[in-house]
Amino acid sequence: MLFRQNTIDNCTSRTDKSAPAIALATEVLEIAQQFQQVPTVQGYAKTAIQVLQENGVEVGP
Repeated sequence: MLFRQNTIDNCTSRTDKSAPAIALATEVLEIAQQFQQVPTVQGYAKTAIQVLQENGVEVGP
């Protein structure tokens, strides 16, 4: 949840077209935390991290 809140805080000023992508990627990461043992889900998480990075969101450990 901390990651999600930090991401939301970083994106609240965004009004451009990247906001929905950022919101969806953040949701994917939140869900992926519950399924760490499922390789396919972890692949989605890696893609979500790439989406966040490409939209200028800093992704921490």
